[in-house]
Amino acid sequence: MAVISLLLVVAAVGWPAEDPKFRADVAPLLARRCVGCHSGQKPKGGYSLETWTGLTREGKSGQPSLTLGKPDESALFARLVDSDPKRRMPPDDEPLVAAEVEMVRRWIAGGARFDGPDPAASIRSYLPSRAHLASPDRYSA
Repeated sequence: MAVISLLLVVAAVGWPAEDPKFRADVAPLLARRCVGCHSGQKPKGGYSLETWTGLTREGKSGQPSLTLGKPDESALFARLVDSDPKRRMPPDDEPLVAAEVEMVRRWIAGGARFDGPDPAASIRSYLPSRAHLASPDRYSA
């Protein structure tokens, strides 16, 4: 009877979502939506997101980019949810969808853990390899 009750509760409210992971969830989002502007010799706002090491440093604002366990005190999260389109990231683009914002919030709230092999590695290196079509045996002339 207890097992049936548990199954009914899980079916009604859903199974708790797994905590977001940096490599699988956060890094691909940052690479897709942020690294284009926050990389290179002159990253926007003086804030580079090319690596985990860069992600954890302050930008020009002087605010901590990540306050572990506290999304509302993390500059990274504040910029994602800012109601002013001039301050909200990414600028001149659609805001992140609610599920992406919630995933970042949950990741920071859970301690913003780094699960990669090298904090100095490019965030893009955590993206899955793209599948490439095989070359034909012979090209027609």
